[in-house]
Amino acid sequence: MNTNPLIENIDKLSEQELQDTISDLTKKYFMASSNPQVQGLLLENLEIFKSELTVRQAQNREKNKSTDNGLDNLINID
Repeated sequence: MNTNPLIENIDKLSEQELQDTISDLTKKYFMASSNPQVQGLLLENLEIFKSELTVRQAQNREKNKSTDNGLDNLINID
């Protein structure tokens, strides 16, 4: 999903590292309020990292759904 050639190995980052990077880029975005070109570049990078995090979280939820039986294990009809 990486569309920026300057961002390498995004798939090797942990979810926490992605969140930290998103937080850092968000701070830099607001600090660059006087320069719309820099804000645009930061926004593009923010979207890349947010998108990667969203995909991973969706995959984790789907994985947990398939391994979680919900209340099935709690109901005993013997």
